Amino acid sequence: QGQVKEAQKIYKRAVQLNPQDIAALCSFASLLQSQRTDIGGAELLYKAALRIEPNHPVACSNYGMLMEELRGDYVEAEKLYRLAVESAPSDATVLCHLAMLLQDAKNDLVGAGSLFERALRAAPNSPPTLSNVASFHYSAHGDADYAEKLYRRALALDPNDVGTLINFGSLLEEARNDRWSSQKCFDAAQQIDPVTAKRYMEQNNFDVRPEQSDEERIQELPEDDDEGE
Repeated sequence: QGQVKEAQKIYKRAVQLNPQDIAALCSFASLLQSQRTDIGGAELLYKAALRIEPNHPVACSNYGMLMEELRGDYVEAEKLYRLAVESAPSDATVLCHLAMLLQDAKNDLVGAGSLFERALRAAPNSPPTLSNVASFHYSAHGDADYAEKLYRRALALDPNDVGTLINFGSLLEEARNDRWSSQKCFDAAQQIDPVTAKRYMEQNNFDVRPEQSDEERIQELPEDDDEGE
């Protein structure tokens, strides 16, 4: 918490010194957005950045996320995402943001799939991109094998990616019935960043579980119905 407050002071000072610094405006806004401390302030900062550069891809993409996730304004979010894609057509992050909105808000699986594939070609070694594409193939097409392959590739590149750990843990439980490994993923995510892990699990309607010891997991192992036969 102390580091967050210090970062806020630094970004605020940077904006005060140079109100035209788009990077500082976006960084400050993103921090407020991620902490959910001042959503209105984050909007003001994004709007200030977009007055300077109306199609700035980071400002458009991040502001789009705010409108989608925190305001529930999917129409405005899509407009912002499309501006970001026009400005940065090979940016995997903005491609994934628009793809996820098309999938979740409009059920446009064809459009979403095309954007996800573009993102994967643009950033084949990006853990968040790999995780997003994996999630799409599992949720939209039920392709657990391909999704698992992408999740494992993402975690090999970055074992501490919280979103990948949460999504892969869900797949292991739902598609593989492997609650042991699933819980290990959830525990790892909660140890790395409990706030982000909780947010991911709530967004995906997962139960936010406390960490379990190996002994507790052993108690939950299924019994062998054939034992003794």
